[in-house]
Amino acid sequence: MPQPPYSPDLAPCDFFLFPKLKKPMKGRRYATLDEIKTASKEELKKILKNDFFEVLRRLEKPLAKLSLAMNRISRVDQDAISLILTPTLFRLDNNNLSSLPPAIFTPLVGRMSIAGGTLIVNAAPVLYQYLTVRGRAGNPFSCSGCEYLWVVINKVILRQVLIGFTCADGRSIDDLNLFNIGCP
Repeated sequence: MPQPPYSPDLAPCDFFLFPKLKKPMKGRRYATLDEIKTASKEELKKILKNDFFEVLRRLEKPLAKLSLAMNRISRVDQDAISLILTPTLFRLDNNNLSSLPPAIFTPLVGRMSIAGGTLIVNAAPVLYQYLTVRGRAGNPFSCSGCEYLWVVINKVILRQVLIGFTCADGRSIDDLNLFNIGCP
């Protein structure tokens, strides 16, 4: 499906990364898909990590929406989250996340709380039921261990920012406490 010319959904990669990859490859002929992949990887390795940071710093306005929903994400890298400006809506619902590591999510949730943002980690109940029938039932949060202590401590803020949080066993944020997460 073609992308509209002035779409607000375009990402910084559309203006920075893809042109940097395409320009040196323009006019070259490739016999196989593997040759294209190899050439792309070589060009990608030439782009410095600082170039990515600089592009994100130059963004003048915070992101309005960022959706990573339904991408089979099983873990989130701290560097990836630290690069994200504070979106007003951030969707991570219906992936394969089993935890929300505090070192990664506490700063993000704090920024989003101040900005009045929303972090959706599981779909709305009606959609959740629909997806469950089709084998896609949201993030299977374990809700066990001291990794969830930050969730227990910050329930008041999280109720406002973290939407759709449900443990794999059906518990909500309000159901969690030190004893049932198994953190002494």
